[in-house]
Amino acid sequence: MKNPASNAKPAVERPIASGVEAKAEPTSKIEQFSATQLGNLRTALLGSAIDSWQAADVLGTFLTARGYGISPQAARDAIARLEGTDRALDSMQKELERVALVM
Repeated sequence: MKNPASNAKPAVERPIASGVEAKAEPTSKIEQFSATQLGNLRTALLGSAIDSWQAADVLGTFLTARGYGISPQAARDAIARLEGTDRALDSMQKELERVALVM
């Protein structure tokens, strides 16, 4: 019997090569940023001649201004991963969901 007081989110099954992976909780706990916000972040990251450490600072500032946290190392890792993508807004959103810490 299901506990009505439980606020747990339903588990999600993820397919893998050998069948179905163990159920895991959904990971996104941050907001969906607007296309304008993500576009401004992308412009800030691409528009100026900054190195990856400075780009990590820009990413950290973006998140902290919106009430989220991120470690300096996680920000640098996220920038490295974003450099390997097409820098589409949905790719940026997914990366932000992965690294942002809810404060």
